[in-house]
Amino acid sequence: MCAEEIKTGEDMTVEQKTIHKSCFKCAFCGVAVRIGACARDHSLESRYGLKYFCSDHMLLPPGEKAAQMDKLGIKKKGR
Repeated sequence: MCAEEIKTGEDMTVEQKTIHKSCFKCAFCGVAVRIGACARDHSLESRYGLKYFCSDHMLLPPGEKAAQMDKLGIKKKGR
């Protein structure tokens, strides 16, 4: 999810991917999310990479999620 090195104790595995515990948050509002209470939006992954959304924001249209991520300054993949 981020490009920084993951050190032991800072990691967790979600959907067979190792990420920082601190990176496991909603891309829309920034709240920490829990396994089983969040979702990925596969339609946005080609532009933004792996992002998760909390239960309040997981069902929003992809365009609304993308607009909020742009507003928050979340970098697009490859930029």
